[in-house]
Amino acid sequence: MDIKKKILALSVMIIFALFVGYGIEVFNPTPESRDIYSAHTLDECVAAGGEWREDRVPKRVVVENESDELLGESYGYCSTSNEFENLREGKAKIVFIASLIIGILAVIVASFLKVNSISAGILGGGVLTILYGTIRYWQYAQNTLKFVLLGLALGVLIYLGYKKIK
Repeated sequence: MDIKKKILALSVMIIFALFVGYGIEVFNPTPESRDIYSAHTLDECVAAGGEWREDRVPKRVVVENESDELLGESYGYCSTSNEFENLREGKAKIVFIASLIIGILAVIVASFLKVNSISAGILGGGVLTILYGTIRYWQYAQNTLKFVLLGLALGVLIYLGYKKIK
């Protein structure tokens, strides 16, 4: 494969993975902390199932003819990290499942394409897409699931390597 074909294959691979990743984001946006209930008082926070936290913000003031002085201004905020973490885990699972399906389909389709540079690009893009979804969900997945999925991906790649790509 000459340099132009290699660059084309690499470009297709990268753009394919980005296309899938952003496509998932368009149809299922990543939750942000502001997406969960935002309580402004202790009572609202407790009612929402959060934990109220007191904090002090350092504030410097200049005292006349003296060095500056550090004062503290107190405020509180509502911590609902469990709810936010649950939202993130749900999103990661959706990204993982969609990436796995699209990535495996891309690898299979690539094995039937006749133009080597496009085939290599789609194949690489499919593998990158699977990798992207796996990385997003890795921290939430159980070890058994990780083992099974990696084994399946490896099996599919080895099968395609022997039967289709040679």
